[in-house]
Amino acid sequence: MYKTWLKTISEISHISPEALENLITSTIVVLCYLGVRLGFKRYIRGKINSKKLAEVATEVIPSLLRLLLLGALLGIWLSGQASVASFFAVPDDAMEKVVASIYVYLAYIAGKLLGEAFIGIRYHLDVDKQYSVRKNIQISISILCVAALFKIWIATTADFSTYLGLLSAGIAIALQDVIVSLVGWIYLLTVRPFKIGDRIEIDGNRGDITDIKLLQFSMLETGNWIQAEQPTGRILSFPNSFVFRNMIANYNTGFDYIFAEMPIMVTFESNWHKSLTILEDIVKVEIGQENADASWQIHRAARTMRLSFDNFEPKVFTSVADSGVVLTLRFLCRVREKRVVEERVWKRVLDAFAKHDDIDFAYPTQRYYVNHIEGKAEAGGPAAAGAPVPT
Repeated sequence: MYKTWLKTISEISHISPEALENLITSTIVVLCYLGVRLGFKRYIRGKINSKKLAEVATEVIPSLLRLLLLGALLGIWLSGQASVASFFAVPDDAMEKVVASIYVYLAYIAGKLLGEAFIGIRYHLDVDKQYSVRKNIQISISILCVAALFKIWIATTADFSTYLGLLSAGIAIALQDVIVSLVGWIYLLTVRPFKIGDRIEIDGNRGDITDIKLLQFSMLETGNWIQAEQPTGRILSFPNSFVFRNMIANYNTGFDYIFAEMPIMVTFESNWHKSLTILEDIVKVEIGQENADASWQIHRAARTMRLSFDNFEPKVFTSVADSGVVLTLRFLCRVREKRVVEERVWKRVLDAFAKHDDIDFAYPTQRYYVNHIEGKAEAGGPAAAGAPVPT
């Protein structure tokens, strides 16, 4: 009955029975897809109360359903590979490889979607973990798909040898920089001179590493025209080959602290002893609490590298400049908190110095010095204390 009906419609519509049967089957599959999708939406609204699961379900599962639909339609229309191959005028074995490659690509997309579902459920609030797990999943799926494509298209050893020879000749001539970048990528994954989130300086540029790809790495630029190494908002990208050609300074290797210095200048007439005491008290109060963690991190790092930090305590050094006495605060602070710490210390310094009339900040000024009036008695100044001041 079905075949008779199918043959009659085929004669009327001038469509081959095979194509007509595929069309009917495809229509049924599409209707089933629409029904499942509609039922799934209603299920989510009524049964899933978790916001996290609802987000994953509404984003990932419909995409998986579309992939299944596409795979089913491809299976229906490509089931007669001989006829499709003859239509496109390609050999049957080549057509089989094309179809298999399409399914590998669909499997690649499905794997990424399942990975996203796993990440969304397992690491819903941990953004850093989401990124690292996502990259690992993508790399793993890509390697598996490339291996599958090699298996499909390079079936024999002879084919592989010919392909490898031609590929090697082309690479040796034209892709030298690409090869170095690929080796650089392997170097970044194995030796790990820096990782995602580290702040580095390379080729005169500073920034926080945001991504490491097969051929390049990227970082969020800091400093430049922005004070105190704050982010500029620009993303800088470098080929992985840069790691072999430039020095890399890593702010986070071993421990997450750097030494910072704040020079504060007071006038020669100020009570610099009192200023020194005030600054020592401020820096101990504001920075002292960080020293315990910094000391622990540095001692831990000293197990694997030679570090010669003898004293981690904040300190104030004294020196003299043209315009006054320079009191330099030296202390440890976290890499990304330098500006915040300096602002906090400066506020305390300004408040403290404002309370003392015998302390003034120094700045570039010009004054005349009259030695016989202001100088010391032994250096050509007034003959003795209390002597009349010459006019």
